[in-house]
Amino acid sequence: MPDPFTGENNYYHPNDYGYAELAPYKLRTPSEREALIQFRKRMLYRVLNQRTLVVFAGSGLSRTLGYLTWQELTSEVVKYTLRSLRGHPENDDKRRITRFKKRLESRKRDNEELVFMLGECQRMLRRKRQQDSERNGRQDTPILENLLNRLFRLPGRRIPQKRAKEYQFRRGFIGRREKKDSNPYLALMELPVERFITSNYDCEIEWALHDKRKISWSELGVPDPDKGDKGEKSPSERWHSFTQARKYSEHLALFAMSRVKDAANMVFHCHGRWDEPKDMVLSEADYQRWYFGDRAGEGTTFRQTIDLLFGANPILFLGFGMEDDITRPLRMMSAIAPELKENRPLFALMDHDTSSKGKQDEGWEKFDRLYERYGLHVIPFERPK
Repeated sequence: MPDPFTGENNYYHPNDYGYAELAPYKLRTPSEREALIQFRKRMLYRVLNQRTLVVFAGSGLSRTLGYLTWQELTSEVVKYTLRSLRGHPENDDKRRITRFKKRLESRKRDNEELVFMLGECQRMLRRKRQQDSERNGRQDTPILENLLNRLFRLPGRRIPQKRAKEYQFRRGFIGRREKKDSNPYLALMELPVERFITSNYDCEIEWALHDKRKISWSELGVPDPDKGDKGEKSPSERWHSFTQARKYSEHLALFAMSRVKDAANMVFHCHGRWDEPKDMVLSEADYQRWYFGDRAGEGTTFRQTIDLLFGANPILFLGFGMEDDITRPLRMMSAIAPELKENRPLFALMDHDTSSKGKQDEGWEKFDRLYERYGLHVIPFERPK
């Protein structure tokens, strides 16, 4: 099997270096840095060759296909909430949402502020729905789930290019997602990786699994674009794609185990899927429910699965910023057993700006911070010019 970095037929490389001589805090010269990168690549090649690697796909991968960034999603939700409150008298809620809209237009906001904004929108829309129901006996007020459905439901392949705008995707989205050189998920299917975890709400991994590995739409729980069905399946039927919801507890237990035949080609949406909005992790209340709460035991099951998954499997992070609560177990493992950090198979491919020495050094400092905090072995790459 060819080396994914060099194309040579030496997929597994023997370990020529001892990591102690390559510890990040000891590195100074470019040659030492290069030796560290090569060492990390060899570690990654080994787990790929063993077919035990789990890929964690973050929003950076879907971003390349035209999906919204976290701030863009928040902006869409804020505007949607403001439209839903149109016609109502001016009050504190409307004034707050208007302020959110202006702040989002001014500059980039941090994730904590975005999560707060999403939670406020969620609260206002649900309260409005309840008030309207009490007033007229019907629950016909638009709610947040309606917007999420429009943002993440994939258009069928037969939909013309000009209609992509209706689904809030950028121009060229449909064409890009069908080309291997533009779609990172199709490229992933070429690697010996059989388990995927993602914090994304979209179903791009499922589409790639169907295209490249011929997993049926019904087993993925994705609407068949040729038949126009809704893709709604029971957990037993939708075996290859699942969320953190309690009804998928059997899937969760199996997914955390390596080299199990029934776990092949499974996708774990750890923050929910667009078509199951009640389990999507959007707001602070949602984060607390899953990462700290224990309603009906679902939070505990979820956290135990994440701990087992990260503690017993090699992980490769792609397009993920490492700033989420889901990385908490990694930090805990690093603190409990720091002596195991250098050999723990946790990897990330990250963009490295080498346009100047200052930016290059800044990048290495970031990679060293991630190693210190999580034991993460970053393999940097330069964006094609």
